[in-house]
Amino acid sequence: MEEEGGSGLIIACRGSRLNWQTTQAVLNNRRVPPLPKEHLEQAREMFEMLYVSAAQYTIRFEMPAPPAKAASNDKVATAAGGRR
Repeated sequence: MEEEGGSGLIIACRGSRLNWQTTQAVLNNRRVPPLPKEHLEQAREMFEMLYVSAAQYTIRFEMPAPPAKAASNDKVATAAGGRR
């Protein structure tokens, strides 16, 4: 969300099958300054050229996974009968 160019966010929105209007709203409501008009037009072109299947593939296999939380691991170990 804090990436200035927003390309990762565009891929995520396309992979989630959002339309351009929703994607534009997401891009404009981030904590970073809004994209200038010419960059927003380039973002739209990227969005429209990107196949949904390619975006989903990128999300699934090419984007790094978020770091795992220690609390989540504790719950899994407890549920599986493990000790800590």
